[in-house]
Amino acid sequence: MLRTAILVPLLASALAAQPQATGYRSQLRALPDGASSMLALDRRDVVYFTGTRLVLDDGSATRDLLTLDGAAFGSFTIRVDTDTLLFGATTLNGTDGVWLVPLRGAARRLASIPLNYDAVAWRPGLVLVSAKTGGFGAADNDIIAVDLQSGALDPIAAVSGASGPLAVDAEHNLYYATSSAAFPAPPGEVDVVRFSAAQVASAIGPGELTLADACVLHSGLDAAGRLAFDDDGDLLAAVLFFFADGSVAREVVELSDIGGARPRLGRLLDLGTTPFAPEHVQFVAADRSAGAVFEPFQPDGGALLVQETDYLSGATRLRAIAAARPATTVVPEGVIGRGPFTIATSGGPPLGAGLLVVGPGHLRRERVLTIAGFEQPLFWMPMLGLALPVAFDGSGRAERTLFNPGLPFPLPMRTQTLFVDQAGSTLGSAAPAAFILR
Repeated sequence: MLRTAILVPLLASALAAQPQATGYRSQLRALPDGASSMLALDRRDVVYFTGTRLVLDDGSATRDLLTLDGAAFGSFTIRVDTDTLLFGATTLNGTDGVWLVPLRGAARRLASIPLNYDAVAWRPGLVLVSAKTGGFGAADNDIIAVDLQSGALDPIAAVSGASGPLAVDAEHNLYYATSSAAFPAPPGEVDVVRFSAAQVASAIGPGELTLADACVLHSGLDAAGRLAFDDDGDLLAAVLFFFADGSVAREVVELSDIGGARPRLGRLLDLGTTPFAPEHVQFVAADRSAGAVFEPFQPDGGALLVQETDYLSGATRLRAIAAARPATTVVPEGVIGRGPFTIATSGGPPLGAGLLVVGPGHLRRERVLTIAGFEQPLFWMPMLGLALPVAFDGSGRAERTLFNPGLPFPLPMRTQTLFVDQAGSTLGSAAPAAFILR
C-alpha cells in the first residue's frame, strides 16, 4: 500500500497544474512519448508499454520486462500477484494476446484474445478480460474468464456494443461500463452496470450472462474509457468524448456511492483546456487505519493516478491526485504578547462557512468522527474554548483577528477550523495549529 506522502519520489519531476476539483492537489511526472498501459507498482516503480516493449521504470533506470516481435497497441497492464503482471495488447499482425509477465524472470504468452481491451483480477488465479473477439463489426463485446495457470478461456458474458472497461469491488462484484457501437457515439448513452459476484461465479463453466442479467447503477454518461474504485466505494471513470459541435470532454468523473441508494456524479479532473486526455486510471490505497479516505479536504491518504496522453503529439504524463487538507496559521508566530493576532485558514472551500475554535491546551491526537449526511469522516480535536463563525472567500481563505490582553504566564493554546462547502454537502477540518499567549 502507498501513502500519498511517499508518492512524491514517484513524481519527482512535478509540474504545477490546477485542473482538479477543489479540495484536492495534483502533481505530474513526464513519461516517454507514446507510453501506454501504465501501472504503478510502488512509490517509484512504474510500468508502461512503448509499442514494442513493456518497461519497468524506477525514475532513474529502465528494465525491459517483455519485448514483442512487432509493433502493437497496449491494452492493459494489471497486477495479478505480488511479483507478476498480466499484459494485454492488440498487434498489427493480428496475433492479439495476453502475456504473463514476472517482475523477475521470463514472460510467457498466456492466451490469444482478439481485440482485448481491459482486464481486472477477479479471484486468485482468475482474471476477467473485456474483448471484442468477434471483430469490430460484431454486435457484442465479450467478457472472458482467463485461467492464469493454463491460459484456458471461458466466455462468461456477452454485452452489446463496443468494448467497455471493467472494475471489481471489495465483494468481488463486477462492474462494466457499456460503450456504443455507433461512431461517433451519441451523448449520454453509457450505462454503468453490475453483475453480482454470485452471477459471475455461476457463469464460470457453462452459461453466459447478458446485460439483461445486470443491475443498472447509473445511466447517462457520455463515455467511460477506464474504471477504478477508490477506498470508500466510489467509482472513478476516465472520459474522452467528442461532441457534435466539436467540443471535447476530457475528464475524470466520480460516481459516489455507486453501489448505494443515492449515486452521485461529480467531476474530479477536467483537462478540457489542455491537449491531454485521460487514458488510464489507477487508485493507490493507503493504510486505512489512519481513517482518511479519498475525499476533498481530507488528511493524507490514497491517491488517484491518471495517465494522460496528447494523442496528436504522443506526449504522455502521469498525474497523482490526492486530498489537500486546509492549513491554519497564527500571526504573529510562536509566543504572542499583548495585542491583536490573526488566525487564518487557507485552502478551504471557496465561499464555504465554518467555525474557528480556539482554546487552552496542547495539541492532541485527532478523533475520526462519522457525521450523518456526509460521505467523508471528520478529523477533529475536541477542545473547550471559543467558537467563532467564519466565512471563506472565493479563494478558500477565512480568518479572524483576536486580542490578547496579556498574561502573567505563558499559556499554550490550540486552534482548529471546522467547515462545510457552499453546497453544504462536503464536511472538513483544517489541520490543528498551536501557539502560546503571554
